Amino acid sequence: MKNLTTEEMMQNKASELGKCGTMTVEKDGKKYFLVGTCLAFEDELCDKVRDAYDTLAEIFGVKLDEDDLENYVSEVRDEVLVRFEKMTNGEIIFGSHEY
Repeated sequence: MKNLTTEEMMQNKASELGKCGTMTVEKDGKKYFLVGTCLAFEDELCDKVRDAYDTLAEIFGVKLDEDDLENYVSEVRDEVLVRFEKMTNGEIIFGSHEY
């Protein structure tokens, strides 16, 4: 029987979570943020990024293009996740990329 790597073990555990399920596991000083799918955080995080853009648009009195806004919201969301992993010495592990 093959010995699984830590990442493989975490991915297996994440795949047991529901679509919106989350779990944090710490092993050897590193945090693993297990999520069933991106639905566990995507909508709420995207809403907060959109709110930030809307607030800036209001402050500066500009109208945002909805198509551009969607692209930029996704880019900022992804960057926030990368920074979160660095800040927490963690790694987000998805159980599934389908939902």
